[in-house]
Amino acid sequence: MKPILFAGILLLSLSGIAQKRFEKAFIVTNSSDTIRGYIDYVEQEKNPVDIRFKKSLEDNDFQTYSVHDLKYFEIEGYEYFSRWVCSISMDETEFSRLHVGVDPSKRTDTVFLRMVTAGKYIQLYSYKDKLKLRFYIKGKDDPAPTELIYHVSIDTEDGSRVKEDNIFQGQLIQYAIQNNVVNDKLYTLNGRSKYTQRDLAKIVETINGGNEIAFEKADNYKKSRFFFSVGASRSSFRFTGFDDLSSIKFSSSLTPAFTVGLDQFIKPAIGKVMLRPELSFYQDRLHGTNKRSDTWEQFYELKRNTIGLSLSMLSNLYNTESFKFFIGVGGGLNFSYYPEINYYVKYGETGSPTGMDSHEFRGTTMSIGGRVGCVLNSRLEFSFVNNWNVGRLTENYAGFSDKYSCQQLRVGYLFSNRKK
Repeated sequence: MKPILFAGILLLSLSGIAQKRFEKAFIVTNSSDTIRGYIDYVEQEKNPVDIRFKKSLEDNDFQTYSVHDLKYFEIEGYEYFSRWVCSISMDETEFSRLHVGVDPSKRTDTVFLRMVTAGKYIQLYSYKDKLKLRFYIKGKDDPAPTELIYHVSIDTEDGSRVKEDNIFQGQLIQYAIQNNVVNDKLYTLNGRSKYTQRDLAKIVETINGGNEIAFEKADNYKKSRFFFSVGASRSSFRFTGFDDLSSIKFSSSLTPAFTVGLDQFIKPAIGKVMLRPELSFYQDRLHGTNKRSDTWEQFYELKRNTIGLSLSMLSNLYNTESFKFFIGVGGGLNFSYYPEINYYVKYGETGSPTGMDSHEFRGTTMSIGGRVGCVLNSRLEFSFVNNWNVGRLTENYAGFSDKYSCQQLRVGYLFSNRKK
């Protein structure tokens, strides 16, 4: 219960604690006034419905502007948003929620669209809410952006088949024809395109003959970085139940631990939240004793070598170039080998220990974990990691069970995610 509670507290902290990061920006109000200042650059995947703005970094307070207050705002070098009244498709694209036949439902709303690319003829925007990601196109003479249509549905004639309607491909070709830039290369590129930002931006930039907007600061960062760490590991183990084994007290030797992995950033330019898949190797060296009397003493030796695969979510609660403080939660799958499992009982004051039947331990287990740490100068990471085993290490014995956890102190090196 304690691990679950601890993980829950960390998850609440990840979502509830946020360090504000104000970046140079400007806003355009409904009265077409341009105001320069700073916007809190929030790490979120969905398009914003409001922003926090202040004119000076020295100001203690900020002002909140909603989508109804601004025509446009720009976080210089990072992102550009403009307000539009749009038709928004409401059909699902998640496989488990697909509609039988195309769902034509829509809504009309006032939203901030995020600029993806723009040029001589057309502009590409994106809009993401809790339902899905959509893309919009606007020609130079269009009064407002139009959604690029993509439908996924279950075929009405064959319920086992999923049908894709790539209507957006025809929409893009029409803009190419209108602007006399269509050619065989563009037809091929368009016909192979998927409904992704990368593919659509490439087509739009081909039609425009380039990209006239730049995300200088955002483009300086890669979406991922590699890291490795070394450290010291110790473990906590005990038998539980009514068997004599539950009286054995275990101690753990410090052993080395090694980890390599990848940090995948939600927004690389901010670097606040990341997913961390990692591969680790560590050892357990457990020594257990229980002196019931002068004539009966138990001994237990357990050695375990483990390779672990895990995925964690980390959040920098304090996030600057020179110093970061983070917490994280995650889970993993562990593959273990036991080179030594010895159980002895010594009878009498002078007798030799007698070997007992050894117990069977599981080779594959699952764990959940939490961590806390800091990063110095975006390179050197110090962390404490605590992992709890889900279930038991031993096989399903009727008379006893067990509890296991592992604690590690790590020192790691982070490779840069800045582009050279």
